[in-house]
Amino acid sequence: MIPIKGSLDFVVHHDQRIILMGWLETGDKCNQRIFLHGAQDIEIMPEDSAWYFRRDVNTSLNAEDEIKRGFVFAFPDNALKNEALDFVVGDDDDEKQWFKKNIDPHQIRKIEALSDTEADFIGNIFQDKSAKRHQFRNRIEMSIDHFFWLSDHCFVVSGGIDTEGHFGKNGAFSVIAGNEKISPSSIIYGEREDLKDDSKIMTDTDFILIVEVGPERGRKDLDRLQLQVRDKNHVGYAQLTLKEKLTLKEKSKILLSHIDLDSGKFFSVFDGGIGLALSALWDQIYASDDLKIDIKEYGNPPADPKVSLIVPLYGRIDLIMYQMSIFANDPDFLKHAQLIYVLDDPRQYKSVWEYVEALYPVYRVPLKLIRYDKNLGYAKANNIGARHATANILILMNSDVMPKTVNWVSQSLKIFEVLENVGAAGIKLLYEDQTIQHQGMVFERLPALDNAWVNIHPGKNMSDTGHNKKTVAVPAVTGAFLMTPKSIYDAVGGLDEGYILGDFEDSDYCLKLYEKGYLTYYIPRIEMYHLERQSQSMVDTLRNKKKITLFNCWKHFFRWNDTIEKVTKEYNNEQ
Repeated sequence: MIPIKGSLDFVVHHDQRIILMGWLETGDKCNQRIFLHGAQDIEIMPEDSAWYFRRDVNTSLNAEDEIKRGFVFAFPDNALKNEALDFVVGDDDDEKQWFKKNIDPHQIRKIEALSDTEADFIGNIFQDKSAKRHQFRNRIEMSIDHFFWLSDHCFVVSGGIDTEGHFGKNGAFSVIAGNEKISPSSIIYGEREDLKDDSKIMTDTDFILIVEVGPERGRKDLDRLQLQVRDKNHVGYAQLTLKEKLTLKEKSKILLSHIDLDSGKFFSVFDGGIGLALSALWDQIYASDDLKIDIKEYGNPPADPKVSLIVPLYGRIDLIMYQMSIFANDPDFLKHAQLIYVLDDPRQYKSVWEYVEALYPVYRVPLKLIRYDKNLGYAKANNIGARHATANILILMNSDVMPKTVNWVSQSLKIFEVLENVGAAGIKLLYEDQTIQHQGMVFERLPALDNAWVNIHPGKNMSDTGHNKKTVAVPAVTGAFLMTPKSIYDAVGGLDEGYILGDFEDSDYCLKLYEKGYLTYYIPRIEMYHLERQSQSMVDTLRNKKKITLFNCWKHFFRWNDTIEKVTKEYNNEQ
């Protein structure tokens, strides 16, 4: 190594800080990585720093310029462990340029031992705020809120920078690992919604970085990392340390916290990297191989059922009673349907068992109850139910959907089985006041969401005239009641589990069928009541729910834009 010219004049312990004062030939260029190298190979970054003009140094170097070569650095005193420390300055623009000085903790002076001039100088910089603002204009203050790994080759850093107006969006972030620099693959700026009303937060700019380290190296190779932020004249550093063990869902909430619902800028944030990061996290959640599944059967179901009815449960399990009371009074249902309830709510893991144990002796409706100890979402619950279904036709039904009449199983099948090239079908769903909830779904662009496609229920909340009983092809149907052949369901991989918890899986499924050449139909002759959203829990805040819905909308739009253009054009031409 070619050393950088310099000197460490003194080191003092004062005001819970280790303060270093000296000079460097490359001072005021702001391209140094400055740290104390302590025990256990830990690097400690300075809390404060300042450069100032040293006439004596310039004279000795025969320098005609007035570059500020003098420095004062303040490190946290937790670096003081009665062990030898190394003060290190590395030139990021030249890996060979280094300054290194050993510090013996026993020789660190108290501030009382300094000269009056030296003590006054330190006091002015580190105690007087106006002096500090003036002296530290080359320093970008940075805080790290979260640092966690998405995978062995990708990690996330979020935090804020306080630059007193110096730092602009043209500034650069980089992660330093040893002598190597890694540039983030995604940088998202914005105001953290969860910190808006916190007067203690003094950042100019909030940020989240997604850093991919590549397949040739991984998490085990990068155990000591620092984050650098800099523009032309300013620089800041922060140590990246894993301070907490986060669950996958906690990591997901951190990413979602950077979605500001009041800004109207949703898709650009998802496009900037948050969307793919959330997808990666939920892929890990759904791919969990430690899922414990318990199955219990009640009664004797039909030996050769015509339909398998799959009902996911989340939040309200009391709706089971209302459905079972209707099924119990429908001989056609008892003869032809296999009933499968799938619990997707770990909070109800024990209580659902006890509840069904109490209900079955009353209603005597044969059923299969599947439960597991995680909340994996609507799509996963249906896919697990489908794996345990024995009929050739699946019906996906919400727990808040209630049949109006008996014999609906046979009536639905009679219509469904003669439909041309059928892939899926839905029925008429009504609110309690007899207004329309569902009669098929179409797609429309929403300007407030960057002109993205959203799912629309035509005629929703309108009075049901009951005049049109003709079965028709539609772009999509709701998953609240969806009939589909099990062979087709299995062939296309069931519902896509990449949507968080529940939204857009139904239209996604219908679009997958369309690409395979199948049609989706609306059957108005079959009517049921839908107590919309009653089956969902209200534990999550509405704002968090909206963020998840926005992510699902982004994912759906990102995947299906071209296909929706095509199917919408065909549907409109047929009307």
